[in-house]
Amino acid sequence: MSVPPQTPRNQVEITGSTVTVNWLWYLEAGEDLVVVVQDGTTKAISDPLVEGVDYSVTSGLGNNGGGTITPTGYTLTAGDIWTLSRNTLIDRENNYPASGKFQAVTVNPDFDNGIRISQDISMEAEDTIRQDPGVGTNLDRNLPQPVDRRGIVFEDSGGGNFKIVMTEGDPDAAGTSAAEAAQSAADAQVSEDNAKASEDAAGVSAAEAAESAATNNLPDIDSGDTGKILEVNTAGDGYDLAVLPGPPAFRGCLVYNGGDNPVANATIEEQPWSITVYDTDNIFDSSTNTKRLFVPSGVSKVRMSALISWEMNAAGHRGIYLYKKGSSAYPGNIGGTQEAVDASRMTIQSFTSVVIPVSAGDYFSVYIYQNSGIELDAKAGQVSNNFCMEIIE
Repeated sequence: MSVPPQTPRNQVEITGSTVTVNWLWYLEAGEDLVVVVQDGTTKAISDPLVEGVDYSVTSGLGNNGGGTITPTGYTLTAGDIWTLSRNTLIDRENNYPASGKFQAVTVNPDFDNGIRISQDISMEAEDTIRQDPGVGTNLDRNLPQPVDRRGIVFEDSGGGNFKIVMTEGDPDAAGTSAAEAAQSAADAQVSEDNAKASEDAAGVSAAEAAESAATNNLPDIDSGDTGKILEVNTAGDGYDLAVLPGPPAFRGCLVYNGGDNPVANATIEEQPWSITVYDTDNIFDSSTNTKRLFVPSGVSKVRMSALISWEMNAAGHRGIYLYKKGSSAYPGNIGGTQEAVDASRMTIQSFTSVVIPVSAGDYFSVYIYQNSGIELDAKAGQVSNNFCMEIIE
């Protein structure tokens, strides 16, 4: 018989009414049929199905128009794609005589079988990766060594064409990642179990806490009580919620002198102040005691600081000192002298004291000194001078 041109492969998408699956080309024997199934959801492809186990050949062997198989052990699922192809057994059963007649009935099956094998090979060749004839003949047609083939991937080069590329790094990394993902999933399950156990324990703790609160006369607490503390109630037999006290409000005074203060040569003088920046406790008296900051009643510790900027002059020394009640002899005293900078820059002096113990009625003054040989100004303005008391307690 003749062998028509055929591509010995076709696909069938399963629907809800599918009962049998057809192939559409010549098949000599059921053992030459290859059937695989792609899952319509996961897209996973099965191993080749086994005739007599997963399906049976119902009709069509030896027919150019194809035939039918009926699934037996494999379920037909809507959306699955069944691929049927032919893989003709390569053999020759006939042994021709050395002489005599060669009947067509004897040789035709072998000739036909060779053609069908060629069709099978041609179909498989169409599915293989081949060199593009348009890119010349200087390409290496050899695959890498087997140990390196694990790193081969196929990359779309556009227009439906693909090229082989080698992955960078460890080709087993994907396997490692899969193992790590599995471990992460296991760890996540453990975490979930632990969280459930903690939730159960919290439920028990909440119940115990409620019982304890009732026993000890504790008040009910809700989200609106954030930041509050428990304190013993006035009756002494339970507890009340009280607002947590915040940090104490700042207390202190900052002043500066709005005018230049001329200081005679080789003379130590008390620096005056004229402008108040802030004063929380009447520390500065701007009318009668303009050179002093007074300690308020009830205060036991303060920190003092000051700044003086001198008129530009390169001669002699400059001094700044903190006095307490007119004396430099007290715990925490501070001050000193330094050489003048130069004729083109102001000499700037400052200090910040340690925390100084005080009593009501104490006061502080800033004394300054210069020996340039002439009278010099302690410069005016809030960027050039200031005096500050910070109440610590």
